[in-house]
Amino acid sequence: MARLTPNFTDSAVRELSPDDLPALSRLFASDPTRFRSMEAGLDMYGLESPTVRFYCVPDGSGGRILGVLIQLRTTVVCADRDGECGGAIAAFVDEQPAVTGLRGCLETLGAVKARLRRYRPTHWEDSWFLELHSAPVQAPAGPAARRAVAQDVDAISALYASSRMMPRSTHDLDAHIATGRVFVVDDFHLRNCIAGAAMLNAEGRSACVIGSVYTRPEARGRGCATACTGAISRDIIDSGKLPCLFYENEAAGRIYHRLGFEPAGRWAILYVDSAR
Repeated sequence: MARLTPNFTDSAVRELSPDDLPALSRLFASDPTRFRSMEAGLDMYGLESPTVRFYCVPDGSGGRILGVLIQLRTTVVCADRDGECGGAIAAFVDEQPAVTGLRGCLETLGAVKARLRRYRPTHWEDSWFLELHSAPVQAPAGPAARRAVAQDVDAISALYASSRMMPRSTHDLDAHIATGRVFVVDDFHLRNCIAGAAMLNAEGRSACVIGSVYTRPEARGRGCATACTGAISRDIIDSGKLPCLFYENEAAGRIYHRLGFEPAGRWAILYVDSAR
């Protein structure tokens, strides 16, 4: 069913507080799939995180939360029910000193894009949100993925450094490996080299958002991404949680659909600069 044209709220974005959590839970419960990744991020990092900030858009009375935002360094992630918070979120983004990109539900981000004033949109990228509700389909052949251990940190760091778009510090990787939720495929053509990896962007109480799925260009086509994503998905399901992920390129989408992931929502990424 098509969503109705939103009634835009006049409320301003403010920092999320512990007192807001009951109202935020009601927002999440109103559309669990739409807000699943946001809820997982809040579960994982919490309001006291020194690096991740959480904000909300309250209604005029303050009794309801209409939208939620997560800010990590120069990126803002946003979601509301139908784009009604677009003006408030755009005003918030325009006040930030160094935003380079936004991710959001399709209606939310479309409304934000139309209302930005200081920041200039430079590129729009469609994104799809998928969920896996049963065990991943086993690939008929291909490499085996294994759980990463502490000794892999330098090799995994080198893998992501080669991507240019997703570098990871060894400190960050140490923390991820310690959770047990990093899976890799070894490159048997090169000593002490990782061909591909996958880890979590967020782990909530009921769902996990898989991210940083990457394979070295020279190792592509061998099934590394399938093996890593399948292994981490099985691990998530075995723990009683729901695997989910985002993808932007068609090749990745084909891999995830073959594993059994199903469409659950339309999102987008918006790149901006402050030329205005």
